[in-house]
Amino acid sequence: MNAILSVEFAYYHNVDYVDDGIKGRLFAPHVQGFLWGHSTRADRSELAASFVGGMGGSHGVHRKAIYDPYGAVSYTFKAPMYGYSFYRRRDGSYAHRAKALPLSRHYVLWEQLHNFSWPQMVFGVGDGEPILDAVWADLQKLWCQRARGWDADTSPFSPLNIRD
Repeated sequence: MNAILSVEFAYYHNVDYVDDGIKGRLFAPHVQGFLWGHSTRADRSELAASFVGGMGGSHGVHRKAIYDPYGAVSYTFKAPMYGYSFYRRRDGSYAHRAKALPLSRHYVLWEQLHNFSWPQMVFGVGDGEPILDAVWADLQKLWCQRARGWDADTSPFSPLNIRD
């Protein structure tokens, strides 16, 4: 099985989280991405067992066929632009609504995650790993060309130089 996956954080406007007596709103990390290639029923079962479900009984893994590769890639690597409200319907089922994430919440997200770069939250499995390595190498070269001749292999200033 091959995959390119990314860690994303969803902010919930109305869900509190308490840790060591400190209360705040929930930022829920989750993994999203796309898988391709041959997989057996055992592979899919093992994958599903690796991810626990979320709030309201949601499943840990959702599988959908990809008909729009550009859309799948852009969705997987989008910036966190929305926050969510999680609620229970009258019939007992759960739902969530999206609304624009306020600038103050972007700051909270940055404050908690500023030690991580985007390449550290994206990973490849199987054939996805060399694909990402090629993407990082091309981005590194582009960065160095734009920075007036920095060497892609030695520049400590490139934000992509911290992948490994």
